Amino acid sequence: MPSSFFASALLPPPALTAAADVVARGEQLYGANCALCHGAAARGGVKDLRHMMPATHAAFLDIVLGGTRAQNGMASFADVLSREQAEAIHHYLISRARDDWED
Repeated sequence: MPSSFFASALLPPPALTAAADVVARGEQLYGANCALCHGAAARGGVKDLRHMMPATHAAFLDIVLGGTRAQNGMASFADVLSREQAEAIHHYLISRARDDWED
């Protein structure tokens, strides 16, 4: 299939609402806690988080902290990350998605 098919199937990422310092902290936390499975700089890995669907964005904290996808291999990080830290990671992922979307 042509690459344009895949690009048109993706939805644009949500608006970035966090300040640059929050995104930078999220990048650090992502590197320390998420990159092993989800890829360096949020590229590839088990699940490419730059391409989250709106429902995944809405459930992000429940997934990361609540373990709602534990049966699929995504364990809860509630014992490692605070809510604020998980939110920073989410903002970083939105930033990465927007960077690539705009390219």
